[in-house]
Amino acid sequence: MLTIITYILFIPLILSFLHWATFMNTEGKDERGQIILGRVSQVTWGLIIFGGAILLIIDVLINLSKTSFQQGLLILLSIVMILNSTCIFRIKKTM
Repeated sequence: MLTIITYILFIPLILSFLHWATFMNTEGKDERGQIILGRVSQVTWGLIIFGGAILLIIDVLINLSKTSFQQGLLILLSIVMILNSTCIFRIKKTM
């Protein structure tokens, strides 16, 4: 089950990373871009810390295998990057 979710989330992960990298190169250098990246980083760092803590708690309680833990990390990374790209898009529209 986790393998299917991992494969499904891999393509949005790549697209979100490309959107973030494009934004960094085009608009991330001026003052407005820095404000947008600052707001987005508040959300994404919070999610990384919260998601990592949840993953570690699950690992302690269930004792995940190495493969399951790696897939959990990839799912967490995918969710963070998709949220990062979505926040950039939404904040950019409102500013």
